[in-house]
Amino acid sequence: MAHAPPEPTPVPTPQPSPGPTPMPSLPPSPRPTKVPTLRPTPGPSENPTLQPSFTPSESPSDMACSLLFASVEAIYYVVFLQDAAAASDLDLEDSFTSADAAIEKEACDPVVLDATVQGRMTQRRLQGTTGNTVAIIVESLQVNNDFMFQINAAKTNFLSAFNAHPAMQRNSLEAVDIVTSLPTPSPT
Repeated sequence: MAHAPPEPTPVPTPQPSPGPTPMPSLPPSPRPTKVPTLRPTPGPSENPTLQPSFTPSESPSDMACSLLFASVEAIYYVVFLQDAAAASDLDLEDSFTSADAAIEKEACDPVVLDATVQGRMTQRRLQGTTGNTVAIIVESLQVNNDFMFQINAAKTNFLSAFNAHPAMQRNSLEAVDIVTSLPTPSPT
């Protein structure tokens, strides 16, 4: 037995509506449950809200310099007026790294990572006094391989911080210069 094909569904033609369509009537919805609102606490909060900072964490020049920094190892000679034998190697190394950390720096200034005493030399002066020069191997992050203290003010600030370190005060030592090579003795 064959079935008859289904009849096509008539497509309604749009006709203008006779007037506004009435809103369907819906049953009333239940009232929402009241949720308590947060109220300020009478005292200070244990977790205060941090105010946003308007200063960026790293300036563009800081970021540029940090990309250019390379580890540099060099020997620096610290010249003392007195005999530096009283100061231990650890005292001198700690004074060097602490002095570098204590001075104000610009974005691309070198940063000392480590300092190790390599040796000590005693020098006789014409006046009959002896001084000491201590060779310190310094590992630092630098933009170039130049002397860390390109500006005299930076060198002066470093020496002041170095001399102010408790180990230098305790041993009554005063560093008067820092150089990258020892002066060659003049012929007599």
